[in-house]
Amino acid sequence: MVYIFILQLHRNYVRKTYMYKAYDLIKKLEPRLGEEEAKELIEFIESSKGDIATKSDMQLLRTDLQLLRTELENKIENIKTELESKMGNIKSDLNTNIEKAKVDILKWQFGFWVTIIGAIVAIWLSK
Repeated sequence: MVYIFILQLHRNYVRKTYMYKAYDLIKKLEPRLGEEEAKELIEFIESSKGDIATKSDMQLLRTDLQLLRTELENKIENIKTELESKMGNIKSDLNTNIEKAKVDILKWQFGFWVTIIGAIVAIWLSK
């Protein structure tokens, strides 16, 4: 029971202290802005208090960003290793295809030259 009473006293003190601070601030802003504008400014500031990020919010955001950065770096490394292995496979397949093409070209050249030499020999023997 005593605890509740002390808590209520504290809440009332905080409200009164805030009210006095807000009142003092309104009175200070009143000559430059006018009474109505000063009150609206104080109300706007009070209504946006919950929207302001605190240091702990910023620390949580930094932590989340660091975790996200680490996760992205890991994904990038995984993709990089996958691409390197795929490029290695493609390179070996390409080398194999080039070797096969070389062998085919040599076979066709051999056949072409044998045919040409055979034709020359046939023409020479026919004379």
